[in-house]
Amino acid sequence: DERRCHAMAEGAMRECVEENCDVPEPPEPPCEERCAHHAREVFEECIEHGGDERRCHAMAERAMRECVEENCDVPEPPEPPCEERCAHHAREVFEDCVESGGGEDRCGEHARRVFERCVAGECAEPEPEPEPEPEIDCPGYCSSLARTLFFSCLNDTGGDLDVCARRVPRDLIQQCIELRCVDGVRVTARTCHAQCDALTREYGEYCDPRPRDPQCPQSVEDRDAVCRSFCG
Repeated sequence: DERRCHAMAEGAMRECVEENCDVPEPPEPPCEERCAHHAREVFEECIEHGGDERRCHAMAERAMRECVEENCDVPEPPEPPCEERCAHHAREVFEDCVESGGGEDRCGEHARRVFERCVAGECAEPEPEPEPEPEIDCPGYCSSLARTLFFSCLNDTGGDLDVCARRVPRDLIQQCIELRCVDGVRVTARTCHAQCDALTREYGEYCDPRPRDPQCPQSVEDRDAVCRSFCG
């Protein structure tokens, strides 16, 4: 009949081509395609042996990854974001746990804790670099320190210039420079501003009631601004 004759003709065609025609071998499928075929075989074999579909899918995905890593010359993909790497690690932990006989609920909880620890330990944003301390005018700081001590003395003594001249000698500024303005010893901007707070307080306490006193040539605001100009 016609159907049988068609089959005989197709067979004759194949035999003739194989025996007489120089036909090139079909190209080998790409590596990843071969790995996908292997992964399908792993999935089907898992199902045939009674595995549940979720577990078999996980085994097939792992077989695909391992096959590609071992056999396929593919360019390295860009490193995934940190949380994605942690999620991948947690999935592997879950799969290993289930394969070892753990229940899905217990394995899922264990994988969740693994993911959270991974994110906390590996994905935290690094602490920003502290901003560099501004450079201060150290001799200016020493001058402000001497003024603070001087006006503090005037307030304590009711304005006794002779006593305060003895308590705060002229060379105090130079002594401060020699002690505080050398390598390895740094006056910070915070210390400088705290010194200005003290000077503004002592200067204001003495000069506000005595605006014409020769010791008070500037307003409290101007004195404070000069002091802070030394602080960077």
